[in-house]
Amino acid sequence: MEKSGLLVRKDVIDTDYVESIFVTPRNFLFQMNRITDESWIKEQKTDEKIGIEISLETIEKGMPEFDLEKILRNEKGRMDLRLMSDIELCRIVDTIYVPRYCTDNDYCSVYALPEKTRRRIAEDILEKYRLKKNSIASKNQPYVTVGQVRRCLLL
Repeated sequence: MEKSGLLVRKDVIDTDYVESIFVTPRNFLFQMNRITDESWIKEQKTDEKIGIEISLETIEKGMPEFDLEKILRNEKGRMDLRLMSDIELCRIVDTIYVPRYCTDNDYCSVYALPEKTRRRIAEDILEKYRLKKNSIASKNQPYVTVGQVRRCLLL
């Protein structure tokens, strides 16, 4: 740590070792973003220095709830830009919905609202922002998930 209390990168990561393995930042990014496939294993088998092949299974097998199929599916997944972030949804709750139901001017917060009111807000948000399948408007409209609504409304 520095005198200011800041963690120094070289004390957390062995940067010399990482640099010796990857050589260039571009190669590091390539390896970090590499899609898992059989060619990766074949490439490792040609290397005489390696003992066992390194794969998602050998790295992650000790993790609870390890599901290789799910990991591989997520690896090729795409981000849906229409999905509203939790922060944006909570901002909407705090600035639009909470003031409608708040009666105490001193403390106006989602934490001060009764559960029944928070559930009413949740229903309204889900009606307005839930992903509607086969709807022309839904292709560009932001949407939220039930989990997001539960998190932002403490349900």
